[in-house]
Amino acid sequence: MYDAHRDSQQDLYNLLGATYAATFFLGASNCMTVQPVVSIERAVFYREKAAGMYSPLSYAFAQVTFNLLGLRVLFE
Repeated sequence: MYDAHRDSQQDLYNLLGATYAATFFLGASNCMTVQPVVSIERAVFYREKAAGMYSPLSYAFAQVTFNLLGLRVLFE
């Protein structure tokens, strides 16, 4: 892709700017998609923590484990 447009330094800057814009757009759209899920999980965490069900460290460990296993199953 870049080989066709390597005539000047400005072409490189244009490519880097387009890459930055695309990455920023994907990150922002991912953030907006995830916000409702995070807010629900946060409410559940606060309620269960207040009930004394577990500590924050055990909750974090369970979240990381579940997410890693979920990704592993998804990509196999």
